[in-house]
Amino acid sequence: MKFLLLVLCLGVQVTFAIEPPVKAGLIVHLNSLDQSSLRKSADLAPLGNGNPLDRWLDSTTDSFRATQPWALGRPVFRADDSEAFARFDGKDDFLFIEGKRRRLREVTVFILAAPRGNVGGFAGMFAATAVGKNDYTSGINIDQGPEPSKDL
Repeated sequence: MKFLLLVLCLGVQVTFAIEPPVKAGLIVHLNSLDQSSLRKSADLAPLGNGNPLDRWLDSTTDSFRATQPWALGRPVFRADDSEAFARFDGKDDFLFIEGKRRRLREVTVFILAAPRGNVGGFAGMFAATAVGKNDYTSGINIDQGPEPSKDL
């Protein structure tokens, strides 16, 4: 049985300035700054600044790939010489992460985000669940709650 992690990022920017100090137990690490070297190693076309992000390669040894086959749902990759991030439009941009099934008793999720708004309705930044299941009943989700926020 395949296990599907769904990363749903609405209106967030993600960037990592340094490598995480602890790698033991790290399941997935999506580092924007690593994309150039990881794509080169995987014989994929380079990502240019402002291009749609079709796949975001994982920096861990498990080699997960976050993908978006639907062109209109792809976030935009932004990069210069010192920084990189993925910009999600807050409407329909998201990535799927497929990998081997894992049963976790505990999980810690780090998200570096700068939401510019919250329309309410549980606008999500992260969700993970098995294929065909709801994240809010059988997985995990990180969202902004049911009510809209006017001042962020």
